[in-house]
Amino acid sequence: MIGSTSVPEMPMTSSPRNVLSLLLCAALLAPFAAGACAIATPEQQAEYRRKAVIKAKEDVLALRDRADLVFMGWLKRLDFHQETRDMGPGKHPQVLQVHEAVFDTVDVIKGTYTPGQTLTFTTNKSLVTISCGTDFMDSLPQENGVGEHYLVYAKDGVILRTNHAPRKPQVLQAHEEAQLMRAMK
Repeated sequence: MIGSTSVPEMPMTSSPRNVLSLLLCAALLAPFAAGACAIATPEQQAEYRRKAVIKAKEDVLALRDRADLVFMGWLKRLDFHQETRDMGPGKHPQVLQVHEAVFDTVDVIKGTYTPGQTLTFTTNKSLVTISCGTDFMDSLPQENGVGEHYLVYAKDGVILRTNHAPRKPQVLQAHEEAQLMRAMK
């Protein structure tokens, strides 16, 4: 992961002082993470983007080889439940969200998708990620993604990654629009 940091969750028995310490630490780190993304000339940003595209293409091909199922499909249903997993002595439990996804109108690229087949993925609600880089593997459907179109990579019934394919892509992405407006101030 380029420029990302995982912060472990707070202990369940955290005192107000521990909470304050964690918030202060996050507040101190946030400007540095944001600044790391902003300190580049337009030429450097273009070069970073070019290299990121090359790396993303390599990652896509490696993921395709790793997956036993790749398809384009509409997310028909996304259910989830929470699980708390004990991580052993001296370690804090992890709160995980286990998702179950069913897709419709599937166009298979690799493997076989049986209509109504449930695919799963798990997210860890105990971690906070601070990142200014792209995180190739961190793309999964969100709770409000039902009815949206996705490119899906899965192995053994587990979703490895998805890529949202909006019905009507915008000419400018939201962050590009915001950057334009900030530049015009």
